[in-house]
Amino acid sequence: IAAVGFEMYLNLLEEAVAASKGEPQEIIEERPVIVGLTLDAYLPPEYVMDEIERVDLYRRASGMGSLAEVEDLSEELVDRFGELPEPARNLLGLSRVKLLAREAGASSVTYRSGNLTVTGATEGSAAPALIRRATGGTVTTRTGRISVRAPELDPLTLAEESLRALVRAR
Repeated sequence: IAAVGFEMYLNLLEEAVAASKGEPQEIIEERPVIVGLTLDAYLPPEYVMDEIERVDLYRRASGMGSLAEVEDLSEELVDRFGELPEPARNLLGLSRVKLLAREAGASSVTYRSGNLTVTGATEGSAAPALIRRATGGTVTTRTGRISVRAPELDPLTLAEESLRALVRAR
């Protein structure tokens, strides 16, 4: 798992199971989005104790197709296991960032040294002002790249708010 990453591992596992059952495999061409936010994002074993259930929840979290699905999973986790610990909130937050990035047309979202960079997003002319209003940060743009600096926001909040503004600007 460490060598290929958890999402790729789940995809390979699903393909192998389908192939062993002789099921036709659905090929979905989805533009990959690279999310480079360094966060503890996992379901702690003391939160979801059953390992099989935890793997299933990871699979579901990685395959989310809409923000509503992320919210539904969040509510389900709270109902079944109690208040979300920070790593679980981060896991769901990364799912939201990936979905918002895809909707904004971004190919990558990275955070380094207090600076968020969104690459490849289709931005409208109102994007910088909307991002500035949403984050209170400093926004700079270059062809195909938007950088946002808002030191008072944590990386996840900065990414979500910036991407929501980009989606609105489209």
